[in-house]
Amino acid sequence: MAIAVHDGRATGFISDGLQIGVWFDGAATGGLLDLRALDGSTLVGGIHGRVIHGGVTRGDGAEWSFVALLGEEPTGLYTATSSADTDDRVGWIRFPDDTVVGTSDIGGATGPAPSIAPTITVENTPFEPSHPVVGGTEIGPG
Repeated sequence: MAIAVHDGRATGFISDGLQIGVWFDGAATGGLLDLRALDGSTLVGGIHGRVIHGGVTRGDGAEWSFVALLGEEPTGLYTATSSADTDDRVGWIRFPDDTVVGTSDIGGATGPAPSIAPTITVENTPFEPSHPVVGGTEIGPG
C-alpha cells in the first residue's frame, strides 16, 4: 500500500503485484484520511507524524488494518496511464529497500505490472512515462 498526500487531498494504491490493484482518492484533513475507490472500497485512517494507520474495507466487506511509515523519495506511489484514449493504467509501489510491486489494469483485466521504465508497453498498449503520484491525483479504474 502507498498513499500520497498533498494540500488536503490523498491518493492511495493497494497492490499485491499480481491481481489486486485498487486506486483510492479522497480527503486528508486534520490528520485524517477518508478515501474511496470506484468499486466501493474505502480506506480510512490517521496521520501522526511519520506514522499512518487505519483500515481498508473492500466493496465485498472484507477488511484489513494497516500501519505504515512515511517514506522518502524515491519510495512512494508511481503510475503510468495509457497513451491511447482509454482508462488503462499501471501502478507501482516502491518500498524503502528499493523493491517494487505493481499491477496493470488493461481493458478492465488486472495483472502484474511491467518493470518501471522510460517506455512501457503492456499487451500492445503504449503508456506515458511513469511518474510519482501527488495526493489528489484523479483515481483510475478501481
